[in-house]
Amino acid sequence: MRYEFDPADARRFAEIVGIHSFQKGNELTFQYCPYCKGSEKDKKTFSINMDTGVFQCFRSSCGVKGNMIRLAKDFGFKLSNGYDPGARNTHAIFWQKFKKREPKPKAVEYMESRGISRAITEKYNITCHKDNENILVFPFVDERGMLQMIKYRNIDPERTGSKEWSQKGGVSILFGMDQCNMDNKTLIITEGQIDSLSVAECGFENAVSVPTGKNGFTWYPTCFDFMYNFDEFIVFGDNEHGTITLVEELYNRLKRTGSVKHVRPEDYQECKDANELLMKKGKDAVIYAIQHAVPVKNKRIKEVADIVAENLDDKPKFSTGIKALDNVLGGGFCFKDLVILTGARGDGKSTMGSQFITHALNQGHKCYVYSGELPDSEFKNWVDRQIVGPKHCRLKKEDYYVDPADSARLSAWMRHKFYLTTEDGDINDDDDQQSIMEILESAVYQYGCKVLMIDNLMTALDDDASSDLYRQQSKFIKNLVAFAKITETVIILIAHPRKDSGKDFSLDSIAGSGNIPNLAHIALRYFRPETKPGEDPPCDRQISVLKNRHNGKTCKGIDLYYDEASKRISERLNDFDWNIEWGDVDHGFVPVEPDDVPDEIPF
Repeated sequence: MRYEFDPADARRFAEIVGIHSFQKGNELTFQYCPYCKGSEKDKKTFSINMDTGVFQCFRSSCGVKGNMIRLAKDFGFKLSNGYDPGARNTHAIFWQKFKKREPKPKAVEYMESRGISRAITEKYNITCHKDNENILVFPFVDERGMLQMIKYRNIDPERTGSKEWSQKGGVSILFGMDQCNMDNKTLIITEGQIDSLSVAECGFENAVSVPTGKNGFTWYPTCFDFMYNFDEFIVFGDNEHGTITLVEELYNRLKRTGSVKHVRPEDYQECKDANELLMKKGKDAVIYAIQHAVPVKNKRIKEVADIVAENLDDKPKFSTGIKALDNVLGGGFCFKDLVILTGARGDGKSTMGSQFITHALNQGHKCYVYSGELPDSEFKNWVDRQIVGPKHCRLKKEDYYVDPADSARLSAWMRHKFYLTTEDGDINDDDDQQSIMEILESAVYQYGCKVLMIDNLMTALDDDASSDLYRQQSKFIKNLVAFAKITETVIILIAHPRKDSGKDFSLDSIAGSGNIPNLAHIALRYFRPETKPGEDPPCDRQISVLKNRHNGKTCKGIDLYYDEASKRISERLNDFDWNIEWGDVDHGFVPVEPDDVPDEIPF
């Protein structure tokens, strides 16, 4: 028999499921969807086309659609002219108003063994499966009295297979919603059904439990409007090694709805959950735990009284090697800081950055540099010259180099102290490609580096075609700030200025996302001094402090001088001979004269 749609079937369906409906035009609209049950917010999202019999729920979390034959199958009724589609009854038990049932003796007996009285068992309609008394039945009924979900629990001590499962075709909601007093604005949420019944046993009327454990939040969209009826939520999750389940996720979801509290770990008295606390310590312990629940603390908000004040002078830092700059910064670069160093192309900001590194090395800090522009051999030549100073640099044709004898001692001095990644290294190896953040983690955690330099921002960014450049930059800067804080390192990031930056250079002149200077602790500009035509510059370079989060001090320009041979930068003219202790290296071995050699090997 072939079925042809009859509008009378749509109207009869509305009567069968007991949902108010009205017709407007050719659409029969229902007060809520018979599948997802809708919500107070999402009303009138389900309709049947009265010309074709096609139905659809326009709720994004549901979206069910089909025709009258599917409705007849899912909800178990015959269509006009006796057409029987072969009902599957997958939803038939859930669309009806729930009818109270007398609990079977085995259900009462089991619940009493868990500290739950017959009165609570009857109130929450707990019973046994009609075919197996060792299977408890927990009906999940919403605040309108509609059966939405059924959960089963196997209480057979010799059971095999699953302990708990749910009836197919139901809608995930909170257990105990139908028993809540909506005039009471406090809701207590537990992880298990027996836990919520334990709370109810202790006289609390608004006790509910999540249907699928601490990680399952499929119930939340369905119960969204229900939750908005309450001003206070008390989370009584499971106590897992001092951490209360459900707390963090529920706080994130409910903090804008009302006050979120949780039972204190110590009030569990070494019990796992509300039911165990009830059975071992009694009702008073459960009542005390709920009455002394505390607000969930926002991890980012601290009591000012609990914070230990830290003076800038007491903060760990290393000297920049430029006394005037140290004076402005309060002693140098503080660990946990992100330092932005900017300057025009060719003005030498990379050279300034590498000199900061040499001073950090001289002060005993292991260092790492990511150089996105220089080959490793060229970088080594530059930094070698900065470390040894002008007296140990030699001119060969058009460039300077370090004497080979000095170079060997220098390499021994910096071994296990100084690490480098360049763009001609493994970072672009397709077989072993790592992000710059992963490499920084290795430099810090594996090699113990405390001062890191990234030269420069653009070459360090991951190639993410799915994200715009400013978004990538913002994310990268936030990661660097967090990483510097967690690892207590100094990160020096070299960034280019905007092409149109001129005389009135400011933080806004740094190219890229506004988060680059906004999130940095220190922002420096290294540049050539401006002169009028025909005038000699007062110095070779200048460095200015554009931002200083620690003490607020800034400066427009500190005069600096440059030595081509050593690539050193000094605030004093022709004074480039400061000492870096790179020459005397023994790595813990004491030289032995021939006469001191023992006659026998001592092992």
